Amino acid sequence: MTDIGRNTPRPSRERTLASIATGRDTIPVLVRSQDTTDEIERAIARISEQMNSNNHRTGLTTAQNAAGIAEMLDLGVPVERVSKELSVKRKAVKLLGAVGRREAARASLEEQGLTIEQAAIVAKFFLMWTSHGEPQPGSDQLVVGWCHARADREDRRNRVLGGPGRVRW
Repeated sequence: MTDIGRNTPRPSRERTLASIATGRDTIPVLVRSQDTTDEIERAIARISEQMNSNNHRTGLTTAQNAAGIAEMLDLGVPVERVSKELSVKRKAVKLLGAVGRREAARASLEEQGLTIEQAAIVAKFFLMWTSHGEPQPGSDQLVVGWCHARADREDRRNRVLGGPGRVRW
């Protein structure tokens, strides 16, 4: 079964290479049961397993790691848990999460060779630049900003879970 069902096989490339290395004619399949039926927990497990596997095998770029960390944070995973699951320092998780949410900041990591800290500044700039208008004296800008932030968070969560937009990482 796939990760949609109750059991998931190990990635096929790893199984194939292990079979070749041990001189086997067949490729064994390890099937394990899902620990949870919670959709968010499955998404968190899927993302962290993919990131750990890909970083171990070939190494993800910093921008790819930032995107994955941002998705985990968008699902509501605490920084401490992301740090533990991916073996990344908490400060780096916070910076990569900020960078991962902004395409321009991720692109600046790869195209301009910025550091994580510099890309986080780019992300903060784009967040301020794309905010919804100039604050008016006596306006309820904070309430409006909070509502937009909540809507943005829901949009990112739906994207990660394959919700209305059906786009997955």
